[in-house]
Amino acid sequence: MTAEINAMGTYKSGTEERDPDAKAFNRQSLAGLDAFTKTIGSLGDAAMSGDAAVARCFGPAMTAWVATDPLTAPTSDQARFSQQWSLASTALAIIKAQAGGARIPPEVQSWLRTVSDQVRAYHDARSIKNNHAAWAALAVGAAAYILHDDDAWRWAMGREAMVTDRIRDDGVMPLELARGPRASNYHVFTAIPLLGLNLLRRCRGGLDARQSDRMQRLEGLLDTLEANQQLLAEQASSRQLPLSAVDVVKALEGKGAPNVSMDMLGGRIDNLRALPTRCR
Repeated sequence: MTAEINAMGTYKSGTEERDPDAKAFNRQSLAGLDAFTKTIGSLGDAAMSGDAAVARCFGPAMTAWVATDPLTAPTSDQARFSQQWSLASTALAIIKAQAGGARIPPEVQSWLRTVSDQVRAYHDARSIKNNHAAWAALAVGAAAYILHDDDAWRWAMGREAMVTDRIRDDGVMPLELARGPRASNYHVFTAIPLLGLNLLRRCRGGLDARQSDRMQRLEGLLDTLEANQQLLAEQASSRQLPLSAVDVVKALEGKGAPNVSMDMLGGRIDNLRALPTRCR
């Protein structure tokens, strides 16, 4: 796998309509990265679940992969988003593997720092406060957790606060409400990295009172959306598309079915939820 990441914006310019050509391009361009993400998540889950052989092999496998400097040369804004999603999933898989006894070599730690620094620099140069800020917070926060990097951890907490501070009393996020027919789904998509990061925060002192209150309001809204999927239609000025990924939110909250997985979260969510009991 090479350093370069190629990806196109997934919506037609100025609309919330998917661009099928861009979707096809991204599927082909990111196929190798997506396959690796799925594989490394499975290995992290296996190591955390007690497979000692996988735990021993995890570090050398990661070392071989980072030798090609993957994810370090994104070619577009969309590629930058793919970079942070891939960093989040890979870092969470590494955290799981560490919980299972895997050793993470210096070469892998150096690569994590390089990619994390790139994500931070991209966001520092822009005023991004929507779902992408939440995913950046998870990506950088997960890397910081591995590296014991307090500065990067504080950065992640600041990006998380940019998102959670905007949650209204009714649980609505105004920037995601602006997504028209996809407003409800973007509330779900933004909640996922916030909930994932909150699990890591339990090893670092937990949420403060304000963020805890805001997250409870968001989770309450999502519960209501599941029962009434057109709840935001009037506010968003558009009928809402069918809600997706609710099972991921439920699993992160500990309310869902067992063995729910999401590649962007490094695999199985039941293992992710178990991390606070195995803090390192």
